[in-house]
Amino acid sequence: MSLYENLSELYHQLGWKYEELHVAVEDDNKNEILRLNDEIDSLMQQSEELYIEKIHTKLP
Repeated sequence: MSLYENLSELYHQLGWKYEELHVAVEDDNKNEILRLNDEIDSLMQQSEELYIEKIHTKLP
């Protein structure tokens, strides 16, 4: 997969996680909020790692 495809998939997943988080906040479901927060953090970390990897492959 290309960087664009990988990032696109990650951002698609993030969109769904934020939707789920919105519902969890409305329901005041603290356990679900914590779980989703961890998943969102993980997806953001993956995104950051992809950018770093791409930068390193572009550097001489």
